[in-house]
Amino acid sequence: MKFCDMPYERIDVKAATEALDAAAERLSAAKTLEEAEEAFSEREKIISHVQTMSTIAYIRHTVNTLDEFYEKENDFNDENAPLIEQSEQKFTEAMLGSPLRAQLEEKYGKLMFVNAELSRKCFSPEIIPDLQEENKLSSEYQKLIASAQIDFNGEKLSLSQLGAYKENAERDVRRAAYEAESGFYMAHADELDRIFDSLVKCRTRIAKKLGYDVNGVSAKDFSLLIVNNYLRECAAITQYFCTGRI
Repeated sequence: MKFCDMPYERIDVKAATEALDAAAERLSAAKTLEEAEEAFSEREKIISHVQTMSTIAYIRHTVNTLDEFYEKENDFNDENAPLIEQSEQKFTEAMLGSPLRAQLEEKYGKLMFVNAELSRKCFSPEIIPDLQEENKLSSEYQKLIASAQIDFNGEKLSLSQLGAYKENAERDVRRAAYEAESGFYMAHADELDRIFDSLVKCRTRIAKKLGYDVNGVSAKDFSLLIVNNYLRECAAITQYFCTGRI
């Protein structure tokens, strides 16, 4: 089946969260490995459907950012993904606390449980509004990047299409392509700076609410490290244009 022919339907958030909650309860009550496996299968079926529908909506939205239907669907998924994640965390808690954990680790591997422990540390119902904002900002950035139509070599190219010219054998062509790309970013500098600034502040709030302190660095200082890395990348690009080398 071609991607364009794949059927799409809006995720039923209420049904998905209720089914995940039921799977978590079933796992918690499981007395045998077979009963636990049935709960895992239920969870996998739900998450597979949710991820498939959200991915279809996301790709179709980014392929054509002028498509109002998939823009609304993507916005819907951005808003509701953290709510589904909240129910998925209930399943994670049931998995980590299962008296059958040793048998489950033997069947599914310990890595699944290591990842589950990490996932538990990165979520709290308190950060749901922040996750919704983060999703909105990320989609706003993706829409801006996907909407690029750059005049180059007599054509209108997206950033990904321009990439082929950045690897051209001719230095002048590569330079022109990089300059065209940087021209797009500079033309949208204020918008990109606003999104970046908002994301840093949003993720700082998330870090603080989760109580994290990375290697003794406060959440605010950690955000500044992110900014400094961004500035170093900008400086490297500027140096390339000025000297032809990094």
